[in-house]
Amino acid sequence: PCWFDHDGTPLRWNVCAGILHDVFARRDAHGAVASVGPWRLTVHYAAFVDDEKTPRALGGDGTRNRRDAGSFACVDPESCARAHFFNALKEATHVERGSAAVVMSMTRAAQTDLWRSVLTGDRRLAFEAEEALSVSSNVSRDGPRDGADDVRRLIPVRVYVETSYGQTTSRRDVVWTSAPVPVVRAAANGASRKATARDALALIAASPDGAATDDAYDEVWRCSVQGVDVRLDTPLDALHARLRGADRFLHVCAVRRRAP
Repeated sequence: PCWFDHDGTPLRWNVCAGILHDVFARRDAHGAVASVGPWRLTVHYAAFVDDEKTPRALGGDGTRNRRDAGSFACVDPESCARAHFFNALKEATHVERGSAAVVMSMTRAAQTDLWRSVLTGDRRLAFEAEEALSVSSNVSRDGPRDGADDVRRLIPVRVYVETSYGQTTSRRDVVWTSAPVPVVRAAANGASRKATARDALALIAASPDGAATDDAYDEVWRCSVQGVDVRLDTPLDALHARLRGADRFLHVCAVRRRAP
């Protein structure tokens, strides 16, 4: 099976290409993408070998970790990618609804249309399936609506953090996590406020001095969703309503700015 690399860094087949681009793109000192030229990829048809001499790259007996290799070279891309997508969709829907039953009860035709939408980018094919998966009367196609239900709502978020100041040379420089984030969070003064992109980043990235202050995050981190740079004070429910992935996750990419 083939696998891909970018500047010598192997790329995982189970992460969307757009996310991989946003995370691995070369950036300047301010965190902006340094070049808008073509993304250079190399396709390999030789067997994948992990050249990174780390404990995670090697098995306990010094042999290559085959399971790790399977993250980069996919034996059956069509079935594996489809299964991965629907598993992610079930996970996100469970976060939003408390159950993934609505996904598992989708008709075969609806599943086919949704998957074709992912492959072709034709959002019309996914419209009816997404209508069936709508999780709250407070969320419309045009964006979120404020309401009492916001207190109970959760947003499925995946945060990808690049930790090498925009000069990624290894896939180990990128870490990510998934978590449900409440739409409404408690503020420092005891009041409530809308969760923001800054809250999503706080799930996985610590501020330089260990304190999650607004100034510390804004000075050090730059975030994007679906290739769009976003302010850290942008409400997550607004981002999820307009920029969520087809799997209903909000995929947030963060890059750490280089120190002055």
